[in-house]
Amino acid sequence: MRRSPFAAPALFLALIVMPAEAAEPGPLAGSWAQHSSGQELVFKPKIKIMPSISATGFAIGTTGSGGSQTTTTIHNEFSPALVERTMTLDIETDGSFRWVIDKDRATSEKKPDCRTITREEKLGAVQVSGNQHFASVLEFKPVAAPASG
Repeated sequence: MRRSPFAAPALFLALIVMPAEAAEPGPLAGSWAQHSSGQELVFKPKIKIMPSISATGFAIGTTGSGGSQTTTTIHNEFSPALVERTMTLDIETDGSFRWVIDKDRATSEKKPDCRTITREEKLGAVQVSGNQHFASVLEFKPVAAPASG
């Protein structure tokens, strides 16, 4: 039987309520790692040519006196991109966990060697009570590394 690479992390996304009584994490203590790649929607800038509000004013991308009837604008929007994802999950015997998600993608379609690397770090606690698992993310730290390239 093939296991989903997201099985352990999905457990923590689905269960966010902790019971009032304390319980031991038991067999969940340990470390896991996962690597995958696939299409994801990412927020990135797009250059668009738009009609100018005033044809007599200066418009970006024109030369001379600026008599162009269009202007170049930059809009941020979601678009699909190939993302390399690496995740590690470390659960301590006391139930505390550290979940690190690194995402790597091309910043530019024209220069695929220019990369954007994003790291998310989630700290929390997990508890097991009978056959129920409970997790709570106590701290979330998104960190965006500068683009390289």
